Amino acid sequence: MVENIKERETKKKKKVAKRKVSAASQEQQELTGWEFADGDQDVLEQYIQGEIDASKGTLEKKTQQHLTKHQKKANKKRKEQHIREIEARRRGGFIAPTNAAEFEQMVMSSPNSSYVWIQYMAYLIAQGEVDKARGIAQRAINTISFREQHEKFNVWLAWINTENMYGDEETLDEVFQKAMSHCSQSNLLKSVLDIFQQTNKIDRAEKVARQLCKLYSDNPESWIRCMKFWLMQDNPEEARRAFDKSMQALPARHHIHMSSQAALVEFKFGDAEKGRSIMERVLQENPRRTDLWSVYLDQEVAHGDQHRARALFERCIHLTLPPKKMKFLFKKYLDYEKKHGDDAHVESVKKKAMEYVERALQTTEPATS
Repeated sequence: MVENIKERETKKKKKVAKRKVSAASQEQQELTGWEFADGDQDVLEQYIQGEIDASKGTLEKKTQQHLTKHQKKANKKRKEQHIREIEARRRGGFIAPTNAAEFEQMVMSSPNSSYVWIQYMAYLIAQGEVDKARGIAQRAINTISFREQHEKFNVWLAWINTENMYGDEETLDEVFQKAMSHCSQSNLLKSVLDIFQQTNKIDRAEKVARQLCKLYSDNPESWIRCMKFWLMQDNPEEARRAFDKSMQALPARHHIHMSSQAALVEFKFGDAEKGRSIMERVLQENPRRTDLWSVYLDQEVAHGDQHRARALFERCIHLTLPPKKMKFLFKKYLDYEKKHGDDAHVESVKKKAMEYVERALQTTEPATS
């Protein structure tokens, strides 16, 4: 009977030891693997701050000493399989990360991907954790390789946008100045101008626009972007003032490009008549530039006035240009009539093209004879 009692006590001790091992295994999975318990925010925060290493942390050391070699191997295999499944589903576009632990896994597997970092920030903001989102932005900038400047630039923009939406003037200015010292200032100013314009912070946008033109007055793209901004704000006087200043500040080699792009901006966002005036002046000085004629034609077609478009096409096909350029213009005219005209207009263009060919042949015959 004494032996039976001892045997029962031995079995009881084994069961208790087995439960301890099982509990330790579960604790390891919950706290040191990728599957953090939803309520254990303190451990998760420590992990995000780098205080606990996911693979070699102190918690794991404490629990693994209770596991057998077989159990450790099984746990490792289970974790790896879980990670593979999540990555496979994510590559296939089936799911998005649903908690901070999965986002941590994502940024560790793709540390140079600004997309992953920005998605992590968006997740935290949606949870009301704006300060943590700021921390993730700083982590991303520190983590992304210096060779991936475009990826860093994307994170800076996301951070600026976060401060613009959820911060105050002080935090916004602070992040903006940091970004200016680390990024291409020209690209940053254009992008920040878009952010302020889209969020209707016009006073700030105006300051950025003026800063852009002041710092990069030798770049036509800066002036074009500012012209677009002013026109979209229903301020044509400021836009045309910017155009006049650009023609004074830019080297002569940029004048044609600047003028043609300014005309496009006027057609799209301002006064089409002003756009025509600019194009006419440019073409008067460069009548043999078919690329400029093509730009002008495209804008008239997009503007929708068929009478004006046809009148401009007629001017084009009566230019004195090499046959190759004339062929381009006739083809453009024919494509327009096929899309916007009727059979009579199409036949008219074909007839005019044949007449041009006949005249060209008559002109070349005496030379060849």
